[in-house]
Amino acid sequence: RRLLNIVEQRHSNISRGRKVCADTTLTMHNWRAELRDVHEVFGIYMLIYFLLLLVPLLAFFAYPPDAKGVSVGFWLFFLVLLVFTGLRDEIGPDWIPYQYIFWDVATVNLEDMAMFSEPGFFLLNYFSDYMGWEIYGVMFICALIFLFGVFSYAATTANPWMAIAVVTPY
Repeated sequence: RRLLNIVEQRHSNISRGRKVCADTTLTMHNWRAELRDVHEVFGIYMLIYFLLLLVPLLAFFAYPPDAKGVSVGFWLFFLVLLVFTGLRDEIGPDWIPYQYIFWDVATVNLEDMAMFSEPGFFLLNYFSDYMGWEIYGVMFICALIFLFGVFSYAATTANPWMAIAVVTPY
């Protein structure tokens, strides 16, 4: 019964327009124009992404492996990647599933945490919704945790820039 109430509440939130496109009467022309806009934005995003990938590759050659410590530029690059990945908007194949998880969490109470398999991720979504950050807060905090771990580990290697270049997917 409790699960049925949650599902009904979720569907009522969606029908009220909570970040869901309910208009299914798009013409083929509008659909193609929208798809073209998505490809254009994605292309720009990927161009920036590949330019950012060049930073650790070029820094690898500029700073030999025998150099000790990490530079300020290393941590500045961390901040650039954090903003780039943490504040993305509808980019990547994981965006829609995470959006649905966020909507699910936003429609339940804190007592319903046991229904979700990952209580930490539930709490992160719940906190982000409570603060009014929406899915962007979740993405930013997850990017912060991931990048901090990657950069902290890379800083302990013989060549931190090479470690960053290796873990950057293409």
